[in-house]
Parts: sequence; C-alpha cells; structure tokens
Amino acid sequence: MESGLGIDAQAVDGVAGACAVTLKGPLDARTVMSFKADIARLQERGVSRFILDMSDVKFVNSTGLSYLINLSESLGEGRQAVTLVGVQPKVRIVFDTMSVGDFFRTAPSVNAAIQALQKEPKPKPAMAAAAAASPPARVVKRDHSTTKTGRVSPPTDVKPPPGLFTRIWRKLFGR
Repeated sequence: MESGLGIDAQAVDGVAGACAVTLKGPLDARTVMSFKADIARLQERGVSRFILDMSDVKFVNSTGLSYLINLSESLGEGRQAVTLVGVQPKVRIVFDTMSVGDFFRTAPSVNAAIQALQKEPKPKPAMAAAAAASPPARVVKRDHSTTKTGRVSPPTDVKPPPGLFTRIWRKLFGR
C-alpha cells in the first residue's frame, strides 16, 4: 500500500490559469511537502486557480488543512482560488471542527467546478489598474504561526510591559 499522496494535474479548458488536481491518499505532515512542491511547479507555469478533487482523500490533519488555507490566501482571491470537490465525511468533520468549512468553495463534481469558473466574470481593467497602483503590502516573515489555522497575527510595534521579575530587578538595582 502506498503511503504517499498521489497527485494528477490536468489543465482546465476554457479557464485561463485553472488546473484540476486529483489527490489520492492522506494529506498530512508526511505528504504535504511533496504536495506543496507540486503546487509550486504548477504556479510557476501560471496556474492561479485550483480545483482539488478530494474524492480519494480519506484523511487530512491540521498540517494539510493549514497548507490548503495558506494556498488559498497566497493566491489573493479568497474563496475563488481553491475549489474542493468530493470532500469525504471524515475530512468534512475536520474542516467543520476547525471552523473552516465555509472558507473554501465546494462543488459536487469537477465538471460543476469548471462550469462555475467559466461563468465567473473576468476582472475589469479598472480594478486591475487600481490593484497595480496600490502600494505593496508589508510582508512579515515568521517562523511559526499563531493559530491552529496557520494564520499569522499582524505585526505590532508596541512593546509589552515588563514582567514582574524585571520590574522588581529595576526597582532594586535601577535600570
């Protein structure tokens, strides 16, 4: 029995930058790195919308779920970037437990997901120009996430007040 995650990617006809990806196996800490590498290769080829067929994915842990959320957020289109198809009941329970069940767009089949993408209006040039004119967002690199979903809290420039030991030390010995 194969313990890895099988990945098969097919371009979607009629939708620029879209790809249907069929997953087979668990999406967990052991398999997420190879999945991440495959998705990165697809992104290098210009893919920005993913239809993930999860019919044969029987297990997703927090690592796999975190990567799915980060993938969707990194593409900058929110729910439009990743569409999940055929989510199994056990996996749906994980999504609902982590309160991300409504974060992703879902579809009953790959064909239905493709049709939904084909019906979406193309972005207006004025919106694209406005997005290009906006200043780049400040990027903060952190070694770890601060929540279960992998989202990182915004940066703060405010120093926390000194702890009890520090205050006592300063009172006894000065600054």
